[in-house]
Amino acid sequence: MQKKISSTRIAEGSVRHCLRIESDPCAKGTQQSTVVLLGLLQNFAQVPDLLSCGLTTPETIRIWQTGNGWVVEAEVIITEH
Repeated sequence: MQKKISSTRIAEGSVRHCLRIESDPCAKGTQQSTVVLLGLLQNFAQVPDLLSCGLTTPETIRIWQTGNGWVVEAEVIITEH
């Protein structure tokens, strides 16, 4: 599993924090793919900080299968004062 975090200033005083997690390789539609997805979801339930973005809870979470593995993206926009 690979985890990448990026932050982008999108406007004066606003920053978009994005977290991208890529699973271990697994072919789409296989039992292994289902096991990998369930493992990811279980990890998120047991360790909620895995999905933290910009030190806060994400506003959106997207999960999809690329054909070679699962991708999870979590995002939050924070307005700085």
